[in-house]
Amino acid sequence: MKTMNRAQAGVWVIALAMIAMLFVAQPASAQEVAKGVAVALVVSGDVQFERDNKLADLPKLTVFNAGDKVFTGEDGFCAVVFTDDGSQLKIRPDSEVTLGAERNNDYSLAKKVGLEAGELFTEVTQMKGSLQIATPTAVASVKGTEFWVIFKDGTTRNITLEGVVDLLSLLTGERLDIPAGKEGEVDAGGSLALSNIDTDTVPDFLDEMDLEEIEVKFIDEEGTEKTMKIQVKVNNE
Repeated sequence: MKTMNRAQAGVWVIALAMIAMLFVAQPASAQEVAKGVAVALVVSGDVQFERDNKLADLPKLTVFNAGDKVFTGEDGFCAVVFTDDGSQLKIRPDSEVTLGAERNNDYSLAKKVGLEAGELFTEVTQMKGSLQIATPTAVASVKGTEFWVIFKDGTTRNITLEGVVDLLSLLTGERLDIPAGKEGEVDAGGSLALSNIDTDTVPDFLDEMDLEEIEVKFIDEEGTEKTMKIQVKVNNE
């Protein structure tokens, strides 16, 4: 995975201050932006996204609509933040993710992210609405704050670092709470198992990141400008 140097990280942090101008520049700004459910904060390496069956390179600061898909290549990385509560997704290389979400009456999002392949890290600091990570064999529902979901060779792994995650096997209907320090696994046959975290198999890119606080401005579906403060981990090299 490619890393950004500090100067590059500074560029995208400064650029985020321009998000409001990007929104306003759109023809029907309030109505158009209200469709947006998330923003691409960091894009590194080979990353593409699909909207309306059209595939293109993913620019930084892209506003995602519900149903957009993100594809990362072997050196690709993408950090995504949801606009209702600042929940973050860190999408690792060789991954395919669908950003599903439905808007609730209070403007929060019922977020159901599809992980068709690869590795996805989720960090929640202040939950609004709901958040699920679904693979072809399992659904991880957020109770905790930091966890991995990995889908490879038909097997789903849930690695909980903080809090608790509810893990459901789609094939058997069995479910378990996966607390911090534990991992749950749903194999291709639907069997659900709980074990201690195998530290040798946990992705370690977060160890290389610094914490930055940024502000994201957006326009809600009523045309009101809102500001959201987000803490984002960025590469420190």
